[in-house]
Amino acid sequence: MTRSSLPSALPPAVDVAIIGAGIIGVSTAYALAQAGVRVAVFEKGAVACEQSSRNWGWVRTLGRELPEVPLALRANQLWGQIQDRIDVGFRRSGILYLQESDADAAGHQAWIDGARAYGIDARLLGSREARGLLPQ
Repeated sequence: MTRSSLPSALPPAVDVAIIGAGIIGVSTAYALAQAGVRVAVFEKGAVACEQSSRNWGWVRTLGRELPEVPLALRANQLWGQIQDRIDVGFRRSGILYLQESDADAAGHQAWIDGARAYGIDARLLGSREARGLLPQ
């Protein structure tokens, strides 16, 4: 969207005004609009060109603080639903963390054990399995 295509006047009234057109602001506005709420988004610059443009594009669950896991699972579900409606480039592909020590392995295993309560599909791989996935 270019500045010339933006509305020239503010709406006379909205139910919710959102400051910031990053991923959180835009997705919140989208969800509210889908629910019939009159919403306006205000951004000082270009849409999704601040912090939202600097992420790695991950919607990851692995390795998050355990209290964040339910939110990460919900984010994955919502991104999948959006992708089902329109191609936004969301792909589920998995993630690998390589370990440098037995202490790293123990830490990862402790996280996996704690995340099982949320139904997380994660496991430690041995060096042979890892080489099979990453032969180079």
